Amino acid sequence: MRCSWGLFWMSSFLISWAALPNPSIADECIVPIYGGTVTFGGSGFEYVCGFSLAPDGGSVVTGDFEGSVDFDPGPGEDVHVSNGNDDAYISSLGVGGEHIWTHTFGGPEFDTVDDVAIDGDGNIFVAGTYMNTVDFDPTDGVDEHTSNGFFDVFVSKYLSDGTYVWTRTVGGEDFDDMQAVAVAADGGVLATGTFSDEVDFDPGGGKDERFSHGGLDTFLLKLTSDGDYMWTVTFGGDGTDVGMKVRVSPDRSIVLVGVFSSEEVDFDPSDKEDIHVSNGAVDAFVSKYSAGGDYELTRTLGGSENEGANGMAVNSAGDVVMCGSFSSESGVDFDPTEGVDERLSNGEADVFVTALGGDGSYLWTWTAGAEDGESAWAIAADASGNIFVTGHFDGDVGYAVDFDQTGSGDVHVSNGERDVFVTMLEPDGSYGWTRTFGGIDDDDGIEIATGPDGQLVLTGTFTGTVNFDPDGEGDEHTSNGSLDVFVTTFECADQLPCDGDANGDGLVDPLDSGFVLARFGCDVDSGDPDCDTADMNGDGLVDPLDVGYVLARFGTCP
Repeated sequence: MRCSWGLFWMSSFLISWAALPNPSIADECIVPIYGGTVTFGGSGFEYVCGFSLAPDGGSVVTGDFEGSVDFDPGPGEDVHVSNGNDDAYISSLGVGGEHIWTHTFGGPEFDTVDDVAIDGDGNIFVAGTYMNTVDFDPTDGVDEHTSNGFFDVFVSKYLSDGTYVWTRTVGGEDFDDMQAVAVAADGGVLATGTFSDEVDFDPGGGKDERFSHGGLDTFLLKLTSDGDYMWTVTFGGDGTDVGMKVRVSPDRSIVLVGVFSSEEVDFDPSDKEDIHVSNGAVDAFVSKYSAGGDYELTRTLGGSENEGANGMAVNSAGDVVMCGSFSSESGVDFDPTEGVDERLSNGEADVFVTALGGDGSYLWTWTAGAEDGESAWAIAADASGNIFVTGHFDGDVGYAVDFDQTGSGDVHVSNGERDVFVTMLEPDGSYGWTRTFGGIDDDDGIEIATGPDGQLVLTGTFTGTVNFDPDGEGDEHTSNGSLDVFVTTFECADQLPCDGDANGDGLVDPLDSGFVLARFGCDVDSGDPDCDTADMNGDGLVDPLDVGYVLARFGTCP
């Protein structure tokens, strides 16, 4: 089972943690400096599906794997072998990147951990999808669960040291799929995904049976921290409707984003109605509930084709920031209220980030893309409200995307079939910067996280040999198989001192850490005519791509 319905919908560790400092993203992150990358994988396919930073600065990575993988980057070995086509893994890394523990589990079929959330005490909640009979206790104990149908869903709890606590499973006779998990304001656990036909959502001794309206409906499930059942919300129409992400707002309310293809959906699960009609094949939705699960509001957006809501973050002000892709060349109105903010895609699919206030009011939208396909999979907001989004852009070698379409321009060129991007936007949606990397094959940014001290960590998958340092220095990693997992970190350049008098004022002081805008190495105001007629980006051609711009640190500061 490949981890994300969002991905399906739209279609030994190699360690250098000594180079990974504990970064701090400043209030204004002018430009990021590469910190380092961790990669792991075996001879087959390994996917990263969930990622979360722990309170102690460590991290937990989850997903699925096949074959044999050594998860221990040290002199010892921690080899795990899948029981079936794909097994689930949960791997804990320390602050310095050292391997803490890894658990794997699975039956003869497909099993995956789709998402992970960590509470303030370090308790780890994972949620995923499984098939057939699985022993969910990866230690010496046994806790077997058997699916009721094609796929069932599960939620499990672990302590920070990897101690197994419990698993709860839910499912009917047909297809059920997990997507996301979050820690509720009261310490409970929230999970969302999709289900079909009849499902009893109470994993304990009681019953709470729900029936889907069509092919697949959305569910939002809440359990206590001890695994006791609390409540479920379900809704949907006659098509396919999927909850993709769930988050908790500072006011303790619950925010859910997803996609719906039903022509008409009543998003209010109570005896009242709040009906929304899709504009095309797939539209996106944002719904809000009280901490107790009472319905509050829904906003929907979409054009005549496909709009996928893949990631979502709630900032400290309670604003909801959602990312995904859209492919409506006839235009999408991203303002779900009475206003209009229509955007046209440049090709098959463009990326978008759109922000709503906690009351459902429209704030802003950012889009980017070229003639082929781009998608944003995950988004995070730091304590200052800065927004970080990651995903991929498709195209052959040399395929160019302008990530700043406000007029200034920030063109990035693909190294292969699919490259990774990470983009920073300011709290008001103003463009900040983009960093890209990739090899000649398929590489994808899938999850991103910021920690309380400003850590920025990006995870995803890669194939072949990739230089993960987008600043030009070498940090190459080669996958062991068809797809391996990477974890990459950045730190802010405006917090790094220069080694000398970079700006030439006769002093070695904080001014030496400033930046200027340069045209691929030529100063903008140099007056050098070669800047306009030379192959400035080194692609072997003198063409419009040579007039792109980069931020450079005065020229002498490393």
